[in-house]
Amino acid sequence: MNALEFTAALEAGLSPLISGERTVIARFKSSRGFTSRPLQSSIAVNFINLPESRHAQHRGGGAESENNRMLFMIDGFGEDESESVEKVVIEQKVNALGDPWGISGEKSSRPKPLRKKTAHPEKIAEYLANYLNDVAANVPPNFTHE
Repeated sequence: MNALEFTAALEAGLSPLISGERTVIARFKSSRGFTSRPLQSSIAVNFINLPESRHAQHRGGGAESENNRMLFMIDGFGEDESESVEKVVIEQKVNALGDPWGISGEKSSRPKPLRKKTAHPEKIAEYLANYLNDVAANVPPNFTHE
């Protein structure tokens, strides 16, 4: 599976709840020119727990989107998007959902972090889609800038 197929598989696995109601941005980052090591390219997947229209408004200078964001990196793709690979690694880099310190005094709505995993890209796309579907269903958007 290559990076283009991975992105298509991820999009196909996302629930209808995410479509239009949440924002998912996937971008391929090639290592071409930065390293001579193979399989160092990645896909960055930003999940913003806000409707796309709200995210596009950049409320609070974009702070509202940053307060509702998760970032995942899928590493191990080739320099070219169409180059097939057998294994990739997913790791969650940012989890800014919910109240991580419990300042509000209520139980935190912050979802458990996604576990780092190495597998075939198809399995990783399914793993990430299931995780994002669960978050979208159980964590309400945090509208901080009216």
